[in-house]
Amino acid sequence: MNDRFRVYPVNISYEPDDTDVPYLVTIPLFDGVTQGLSVADSMRMARDYIELMSCERAPDDLPASITNLPAPLHPGDLVVLVDVDLNHYRQDIKVS
Repeated sequence: MNDRFRVYPVNISYEPDDTDVPYLVTIPLFDGVTQGLSVADSMRMARDYIELMSCERAPDDLPASITNLPAPLHPGDLVVLVDVDLNHYRQDIKVS
């Protein structure tokens, strides 16, 4: 599979008392975690994380798009789909 654009689910938790950056973003398919200032910022940060991590793998080794929403990790969490451009960073980085 060599699709340039893919869609992946991410889990967004709101934790207002923990930090100045109250949204925790978990990206299960990439074993990743990032943070955001808002839901929109969290989605942007997840997209950026996935696009950067995709540079470490060949496109055919990345998961196919997933359009089914999994269950939230915790009650009250938000699960959203994030679209990614696998070539966003690859055009500037030589990937071996």
